[in-house]
Amino acid sequence: VYPFDMDGQLTSRSLSGQIVLLCLADLEDTESTPAHSGEVIRESRDLLETNERDLLDSLSEAAVSRALNRLEADGFVEMSTRSGTSPTGKGRPKYTLAVDPSDVVEPLAGDTDVAPIAEYIRSD
Repeated sequence: VYPFDMDGQLTSRSLSGQIVLLCLADLEDTESTPAHSGEVIRESRDLLETNERDLLDSLSEAAVSRALNRLEADGFVEMSTRSGTSPTGKGRPKYTLAVDPSDVVEPLAGDTDVAPIAEYIRSD
């Protein structure tokens, strides 16, 4: 695993992308990954509500799906499949972080938009 944020790759992400990464980091810490987009959406709402962040409008199902697809293309998350099934088979694709959760949480703890969420995950 290489340090992703050496050139600002995490902090320059869209807000939706940053929140999706933090959601996956939190889900991974609780051994709830791989997770499909619906689980990521629920986690984002829980984290935003817990941290009193009024950003729910920016996290529609479409925004989360776009963020997951982009993050997968850029190597931050991986699509997980059960052995013997294809990612295009029945059911929703599930995702896991491709990096250690702390490699996501630590750099984003310094970003003013998502710092409270990152700090919450870090202290949990």
